Amino acid sequence: MKTWIFAGLASKTDVTLYLSKILANMGFKVLLVDGTEYERYRYSIDPIFLPEWITEFEGFDVACGFTNYKRIVDYLSSVDEDITHYDFILVDVEKIDFLTKEEWISAAARLWVSTYRREDLERGKEWIYILQERLQAEELPSFYRLWTQIMDTTIDQYAWGFYNDIPIHFHGTPVSIYWNEMDMALQIENEHIKKIRIKPLSRQYKKSLALLLELLTGWTFAESKKALSLIERKRA
Repeated sequence: MKTWIFAGLASKTDVTLYLSKILANMGFKVLLVDGTEYERYRYSIDPIFLPEWITEFEGFDVACGFTNYKRIVDYLSSVDEDITHYDFILVDVEKIDFLTKEEWISAAARLWVSTYRREDLERGKEWIYILQERLQAEELPSFYRLWTQIMDTTIDQYAWGFYNDIPIHFHGTPVSIYWNEMDMALQIENEHIKKIRIKPLSRQYKKSLALLLELLTGWTFAESKKALSLIERKRA
């Protein structure tokens, strides 16, 4: 079982949903955990109007409504399931208290996710310092850096340097998810039809997904591209 934590206040539902579907299409058992403040994922799937729930969507499971990770573990135990049966667990975290210090540290990968928007950059930095205080840590565990909703701008260097003074050590090569109007439109359409279509994504977005898969799974870039090609053949 590998757990990947996608942290930050920027919306990242498109990235985590695409990754979850690609992994599920490869035959892996996947759980996507909604730890966002306003349960963003209920607007992309058929929601179950219960305080806490796990449902199957597009070949993988989605957990919504839980106040922390441990409640998901307890919920699965109550229905004779074991969270360790999942091959991959993707956790989208906005709630400061959603994960314990041990859960942060034990994750196979932690990604700090942001856009270039000033609001996301500044609120994100505040969130990091609050997290550091809650975890009572001099320095937070190491993170990969993931930029989303990126378009060509003149502020790249400013945005990249914005987090230089925070208590996080960034490692690995940053990944930027470039998108255009077509990618934005596809995300909106997917939300309304409650499907995950990947084939219409722009070539640049697909390349970014392949780079992210390579970073997280240890697959080669060619293997990551193949995973995308397999799902495209199913007309997803």
